[in-house]
Amino acid sequence: MNWFQNLSVRLKILSVAGLGIVLFVVYAAYSFYIAETNIDHLKRIESQDFPVLELINANNNVDFIAISESYIAAITQADPDLLEEAQSRASAFEQRLADIRRTDPTLSAGVEELRRNFTAYINGATALARNLITNNGTSEDLYQRIADVTELQDTYESNQKAFEQQRYEAFRETLNNSRSDNLGTQKIGLFLGLVAFTLLALIALRVTRAITLPLEGAVDAADNIANGKWDTRIEKGAGMKPATCCMPFVRCVMPWWLAIRKIVARKR
Repeated sequence: MNWFQNLSVRLKILSVAGLGIVLFVVYAAYSFYIAETNIDHLKRIESQDFPVLELINANNNVDFIAISESYIAAITQADPDLLEEAQSRASAFEQRLADIRRTDPTLSAGVEELRRNFTAYINGATALARNLITNNGTSEDLYQRIADVTELQDTYESNQKAFEQQRYEAFRETLNNSRSDNLGTQKIGLFLGLVAFTLLALIALRVTRAITLPLEGAVDAADNIANGKWDTRIEKGAGMKPATCCMPFVRCVMPWWLAIRKIVARKR
């Protein structure tokens, strides 16, 4: 680090402060980026993930059960009023499926598959109920058609559960990503803190030595001169301006030193 050794004391001191500022700015910029990322995660949770989960839970746990029970009642009782009620519930249910797609457009493919499964089930149950209503509760292939409707219902419920599981996993992944980003920020902060402490300590040590060594040399030289060692030299290192602080003292002593050397030389 000869280039650093050649710097003036002022620049060396400023380098300590400059390094601290640079590391602080880097950490502040990284923290800001992570904070913005976490805000985006929270916005997604608030505006998409949580509302979608609410709609899915409502459709799966309450509405679909009510719809299937309404169709079962309409089929077993061959009642047109119960069929109309079931169709009304199914229409509202399809609207909530569309709400999921509007809330999170990235789920369009999954929601469309659910809608197709639901429509197939509704069409089968409605056709069976109308057939029974028209034929006064009788049908030649009643049991087979009931089995077909039950199979369509099972297909929808299976896909609904799979879709719900995917949304819960996505929700947990968003939370885990936010948690991981926060943990990463802490680790980066700790790392930068250790790097800053190490570098600042090393630079501060070198700056301190750059300041104190010339002064100590000047003090030793003064002691030597006071003890009669007139040939003592004060070395000035590159960039070591503290040595120049002693030059007035040297200029003051120099005439006496030269005079004494002449006297000593004559005696010899």
